[in-house]
This record gives sequence, C-alpha cells and structure tokens, in this order.
Amino acid sequence: MNIKKELLYLAISGSILTNACAQPENPDWQHLDLENDGVFGISDDRAYVELLRGKPANPVIVAVLDGGIDIQQEDLKSVLWVNKKEKPGNGVDDDGNGYVDDVYGWNFVGTPDSTQQYDNMELTRQVRLGRQRFGRYNLDKLPADYRNAFTNFLALQTTLDNKRQETKDQLENLQKLKITIDAVVKQLGKEAPTLQDFLDFSPKNDGENQVRSLVNLKMKRKTFAEFYQEDILDIMERMQNDLDYHYSLNYVPAETHAGNADVTGPDALHGTHVAGIIAADRNNSVGIHGIANHVQ
Repeated sequence: MNIKKELLYLAISGSILTNACAQPENPDWQHLDLENDGVFGISDDRAYVELLRGKPANPVIVAVLDGGIDIQQEDLKSVLWVNKKEKPGNGVDDDGNGYVDDVYGWNFVGTPDSTQQYDNMELTRQVRLGRQRFGRYNLDKLPADYRNAFTNFLALQTTLDNKRQETKDQLENLQKLKITIDAVVKQLGKEAPTLQDFLDFSPKNDGENQVRSLVNLKMKRKTFAEFYQEDILDIMERMQNDLDYHYSLNYVPAETHAGNADVTGPDALHGTHVAGIIAADRNNSVGIHGIANHVQ
C-alpha cells in the first residue's frame, strides 16, 4: 500500500511529535533562566527566589475556559478550587448560586441531563449566522452598506470549507495508516507487540516502512496499546468529532445556558494541559511544575 507523505506528517505532528522530540534532561526546563541556568526558560523559578521570597501570598482563583479538566489528575488534585458551600452529588443547589453541585466549577456547554457534550466552533456559528443573513444575496445585488459584511462572510465560509476538507483528508490518511498498522501487527502474530518486534520486522513496502519508523519513535515511551489508543484511535475520534460537531453546519446545539456540573466533559485533554501549565503542583515530584504557586 502506498501512503502519502502527508500521512506520516499527520501521524507524527502535534502531540505525537512532541513526545518524539528529544527531551531536555530537566523536565522543568521551561521555568529556568538564561542568565543563571543557561536555559532560555521563562525565569519564574528565579522570580520566586529573588522577587517573591518572604513576601505574603494570597490565593487567586483562576477560571480555565476550555474543553474540560480532569479533576482526578494527580498533579492537579491539590490545587483545584473547591466550592466548600456545595455538597457534592446531592442534586441540590446548596449555596443558592443557581448551579447545582458546582463543586469544581460548571460546564456551560452541556445540557442539564448531560446528553449534549459538543458544541460548534465560533467559526461555524458565524458562518451559520452569515447564511441566515446573506443566503439569498449575491455580491452584485447586495445593498452597498452590506458588502463589507458579505465579503467577510464569504471569507469565513471559505475558511470553514477548508478546515472541513483538511480534516477529512487527515482522517482518511489516518484511517489508511491504521489499516497498515493492523496489517503489520497481524504479520507479527502478537496482540501486544514490543518495540523490538517492530524493529525486527522487515517491511515489504513504503507504508509498512513508515509504520515501522513511526512505532520506533513512539514506543520508546509507550506500549503498543498506549500508542494505538492515544495516537491513532483517539485522534481519529477527535477528527470525526470536528466533522460531526465542531465544524458542522448541520449540527445545531440546543440553546441552553443551564449546563451541568460535569467539568471534565467528553475530552479533557487540552483543558487539563492548560490547567497544568498554570497550576500543576510545584511541591511534589509528579510531572512538571506549574507556573503559579498560589492559585486554585
């Protein structure tokens, strides 16, 4: 099977490429200082020592507006804001703020019964509004006062079309990659092949050779099951969600501002990542340290 160059690029881009790149010896290198440490970090460790040591600190509550946060993540548990006035899971708005069981925050996208987990991207919303406003017009027959807005709408529509097509192409490529991976695993004859199994494998075509190279990058830090789930199946699911929900004009979310208390949602990967950058526990040995030491 011939697999395009874009296929391998897709597979090793983003989160995959991040793990594949060589890692600095100090996982917290981003906190270091160029002058003191010889590393081009953001110098917050130096700031804590030279500017903030001995000064009083008051906790600051930070609201992370994102796709959700994993409240069970071991490096975030100790720094999560907790609404102490709310009793978790009793279905009662204990503090009377209008949000039932908002112990860790609120999911403004979801419906009260948690049946709606997805929403449109703002680009999709703007294109839908533009179609409602300009659907019956073309540029020649449009009133002069509307032409700039109409031109902007056309540009947004083109952007949306391009994003959908790009996502379709990437998903198709990743599906082809999955087929090739499955074929290689079948030849290996093992449900849980090791990195050495793939290195000992002799590719018969370009597609199998690319799979071997990709697995060599990924399985230095992961098992095959982890690689297959996180870097193939999960990414395929996210791409399909982009097509079905985020960039779909056919998916019109229920207009609700009620929401629910599920702050994790269907995909908390990015929100957890952002929360970790801000506030991951600086006083333990789990993962990297966050930037802020007194936030919730």
